Amino acid sequence: MWTIILITSVVALIALLWQAWPGLSKSVIKQYKLERRDWIFKRILKEIFNLDILSQKHSPTVFPVYAHAADYELATEIFEWLKVSTSKVFGDRSPFQHWYDREDGTAGSDIMSNQFCLLPSFVEVKDSFDIKSIDRVILFCSEVIQHYLEDKRMKGYIEAIKGVYFKFEKGSRLKTLDGLEEFKEEIRKIAKEYRTKDGYHRVLTELAFLEIRAIHMGRNHGIIPILLNGNNIDYLPFFETDDRIWLSINLQSNVQPANLMSLKHEAFLKLLCQIYTKDWEHINALKQCYKNCIKIESNIPQTTFKNMVEREILGVTKSISHKMKGDFRIGAQLHQPYNATTSDQQNRCLAALRTTDPQMDKKRIEETKGGLFENVSNWIFDNKDFKQWRYNQDSCLLWIKGDSGKGKTMLFCGIINELERSDETILAYFFCQDTDIRINSATAVLRSLIYMLINRQSALSSYLQEKFEVAGEHLFKDTNTFTTLSEILIAMLKDKSLKPTILIIDALDECQKDLPQLLSLIVSNLSISSRVKWLVSSRNWPEIEEKLKQAEQGTTLNLELNTESLSAGIKRYVREKVEHLAKIKNYTEKRYHDVEHYLTKNAGGTFLWVALVCQDLENAQLPIPLELYDFPPGLDSLYYRMLRQVQDKGTKYETDICFQVLAIMVTTYRSITLDELVSLNILDEVLPKKIIQLCRSFLVIREQSIFFVHQSAKDFLLTKAAKTIFPNGISEIHNKVFLNSMTVMSKTLKHNIYNLHYPGFPIDKVKQRDPDPLASIRYSCIYWINHLRDGDPEQNRKYIQDNGNIYEFLKNHLLHWLEVMSLMGKISESINAISSLESYILANKGSEFYTFIHDAKRFILYNRIGIEQAPLQIYCSALFFAPENSIIRKKFQKCMPNWIYKISRTRSNWSAVLQTLEGHSDWVNSIAFSPDGTKVASGSRDKTIRLWDTATGESLQMLEGHLDSVNSIAFSPDGTKVASGSDDQTIRLWDTATGESLQMLEGHSHWVTSIAFSPDGTKVASGSLDKTIRLWDTTTGESFETLEGHSDWVNSIAFSPDGTKVASGSPDQTIRLWDITTGESFQTLEGHSDSVNSIAFSPDGTKVASGSPDKTIRLWDTATGESLQMLEVHSVLETSSAFERYFKSNHWIAERLDEEVRNILWLPPDYRPTSIYFCNGLIVMAFSTGGFFFLKFE
Repeated sequence: MWTIILITSVVALIALLWQAWPGLSKSVIKQYKLERRDWIFKRILKEIFNLDILSQKHSPTVFPVYAHAADYELATEIFEWLKVSTSKVFGDRSPFQHWYDREDGTAGSDIMSNQFCLLPSFVEVKDSFDIKSIDRVILFCSEVIQHYLEDKRMKGYIEAIKGVYFKFEKGSRLKTLDGLEEFKEEIRKIAKEYRTKDGYHRVLTELAFLEIRAIHMGRNHGIIPILLNGNNIDYLPFFETDDRIWLSINLQSNVQPANLMSLKHEAFLKLLCQIYTKDWEHINALKQCYKNCIKIESNIPQTTFKNMVEREILGVTKSISHKMKGDFRIGAQLHQPYNATTSDQQNRCLAALRTTDPQMDKKRIEETKGGLFENVSNWIFDNKDFKQWRYNQDSCLLWIKGDSGKGKTMLFCGIINELERSDETILAYFFCQDTDIRINSATAVLRSLIYMLINRQSALSSYLQEKFEVAGEHLFKDTNTFTTLSEILIAMLKDKSLKPTILIIDALDECQKDLPQLLSLIVSNLSISSRVKWLVSSRNWPEIEEKLKQAEQGTTLNLELNTESLSAGIKRYVREKVEHLAKIKNYTEKRYHDVEHYLTKNAGGTFLWVALVCQDLENAQLPIPLELYDFPPGLDSLYYRMLRQVQDKGTKYETDICFQVLAIMVTTYRSITLDELVSLNILDEVLPKKIIQLCRSFLVIREQSIFFVHQSAKDFLLTKAAKTIFPNGISEIHNKVFLNSMTVMSKTLKHNIYNLHYPGFPIDKVKQRDPDPLASIRYSCIYWINHLRDGDPEQNRKYIQDNGNIYEFLKNHLLHWLEVMSLMGKISESINAISSLESYILANKGSEFYTFIHDAKRFILYNRIGIEQAPLQIYCSALFFAPENSIIRKKFQKCMPNWIYKISRTRSNWSAVLQTLEGHSDWVNSIAFSPDGTKVASGSRDKTIRLWDTATGESLQMLEGHLDSVNSIAFSPDGTKVASGSDDQTIRLWDTATGESLQMLEGHSHWVTSIAFSPDGTKVASGSLDKTIRLWDTTTGESFETLEGHSDWVNSIAFSPDGTKVASGSPDQTIRLWDITTGESFQTLEGHSDSVNSIAFSPDGTKVASGSPDKTIRLWDTATGESLQMLEVHSVLETSSAFERYFKSNHWIAERLDEEVRNILWLPPDYRPTSIYFCNGLIVMAFSTGGFFFLKFE
């Protein structure tokens, strides 16, 4: 097993550093600079790849021709660079690998098959790769090449090949495939004859083919010689010196290494210009970019080197992308069949996407409601509103609304059946259900609609697959899922190949989460395609009506205004139901008519009323007349009768249990399973189904979960029947659920409840066990604190004391509970729960219990990411790296695995860092707090802005729209908007509630580097690399002032507290103060010796603070411009290394065991090293703070 020993010995530290870090010599520094220059060059080549300049189908295919020589290394370097830039390269043998991306998907079977590709295209044949593929030949003109061409022994070989060519050409035999094959066979015979002779080299065949190529194609033969060290090309029989298409590179030994590297790099970029003649303008731009980056290398401090290079490269590639009239695309997408999506990948993606199958939901609903009677809903097809929506191209949305029980869901089932008869229309539908957590959210709606669209038209899967390949299953689990799925759905609906499509959503009022966003999505995208229509239903909710009436292309069908049609449908429905009853109950003709008449008369246009009465009649034991006239009209009256029926039909014990179950079902925050009901009500395991049977008028069991028969039944119990099922108030039930939750969790929770195999066992590999030990406690683990808070405050007082139930439970099971929450993917919920508990017991702030909860919150926030990834890290990394004085660490010291042995101390107390927010896929350039402190916004080079919940660290929104890196962000003073500035030269204003882009402000001619709101929120100031500051009106989006004066770009800007002044900092080493009324610069503050990267006004506006890479912070008087104070800041040493068996993998220490890699120990943010070394069995972690951490694994 593993043993970790922490060593703090200064002697050991000095000895180890002496071995690991010898003094840096000048040669090492020079090598480091060379590596930096090579990094610049390869980054530029990578951007060529990202822009798809060299890998598109129209791009030429390249064949290098070379022979070994002293400069052979250059050939391999050029080939590697061609590979990095994803050029289409085809070679004769190793190290030049075959280019597999061919039309027939194969490579040549031998060297000569590949060499034949050098020949010109003699015959036009579709899909004939071998003859027509090579467009450019790179010929490395070394002395070895010259030697072979001038060797008299091999003159005969080249002449023999040429002789065969002339013989076949004379008879026009090369213009047929058969003739071509005969030609190649004769060449093979000649090669076989000469291969055993002295002086033979495979390059001779290529040189012969190049002569044929030059003869056949003339000057347009595409051969590009590279001359080395002043060599000439006079000896080349197929090249004219006045063609002027060659490269000359001087590689003499007296050239300095840095200059030599630059010569090679620049020569290669020139080579690209000659190969890709249609793209020379783009490549020349990248060549200039390389030169600019070399200047950056020598002029910019090391700390900002990479950032500046990346900006330079992104600026050039952005310019190229605009000229190419397209956004960045991933070049690898073009490399089919390498990256072709397989059916297995699609199936994995669809399986992860699927949250339910709406077709099965529809079938279940129809079966639950006694079957679909199609003639009942046929009236809708003659309705004028329906027909207008169905056949009018301008009518894209139909909203069918009506009160509970009007039959909206069954009506939709009938409509779906009718519309599915059309082969020309794609249907995607979804049935929301409030009491089923799987299908009561806007995200579930989108997942199912996308799922059905892909099943109906599989080509649409590419929009989903593209995102899934990057994010995996997290695409459907994080807080940005709705936003991402919205984009995917919209892209699908915009697809020109999309067939006519109808999207159907039933019961919008039962969508519990993100309903406003779903409604906005529908309304704002009605006009994106004339081929798409929407059909939705809901109860008469004002908030839904307010949103949907904004749709100009929308139509509303109110069931209450269609009473005549609805009544006809009710009559047909009653007839169908009574016919069924007559068969199973042996009704006489008189009884048949009596029942039919009564139901029709009292239905009140409500299908649900009819269905509930018929259900009772089917189970009735009493004579029909007595039972029949006991069913009052109206849903509420019928529910009252059913409640009395529960009281009358069972024993007092059964009645009490039934009422308790109904009370619990109303009180719980989601539908629960039979196992969970047993645990919450402490029922005998045999009783649940019997109790549900007694409550069948209100409840139904589906797949071991309990649901209300209809949302109206739950609403009735919660309001009209509250006094019956909550005689002592609903808070009593909350207390009961809370206490029973505590009981069942205490009995069930334990260490490693799923028996995971090792400490870093990843959550995405965890499979639910059968039987599942969590089956009875899933609900309790998530909601126990919610029920406490909603319980009786007086009753709760005793639970939250130092000797109360909760503290005793958590002292024993806090880590077990967190392990289970991680297994369920509910760590965010655990943070919310503990935070909620902390605020609930705030009155007991000085108590031992409160101190424990506060420490537990810090513990979870600090370790959130690690325990989300691997549940058992709660006992390993979380405890191991917790501060010495952490209460949780002390309480649960015994839970730490015995393979961790600690000698030295970690920090004593929690640091100021509450939590680390992770989610961006590239550098985070800027962050801002909302005014109320509940959110943080972050802008990244991954082109997105993320909004985070400061309480839980959860990502709330991902704002996408910028085409390039987001450099600066700012909240408006009221917190309703975020402004962002980007390298795409725009500023965007975003709605923080919906994530929508409200405005795009355009005017800068270069990257936007800094952004600020005015104190009243009516203005935005932006700084840019175009050396200007612009002031914008946030209402109109207009730029009303441009402030000019800096001699370099603007790094940072800030408004004065009164909003009358703006301060700006720049790499020109100055701060300027501006009057926004006049646009004049009234102060220039000078004193920094490097770029000014950050500035801020004092609260009274009389001072400005500025920060710079010159390692100083300065304080200035805004009135006089004087420097009042200067603070010096010191730098940090950065190093890097690696180790063998144990290695750092992302944020983990991992171990390699044979072919398996296992994560062992998660590294919290404060323990993530800038460098790791492996020396004499010790692992040394070096941190940016200048500290070290020593571990030994045995």
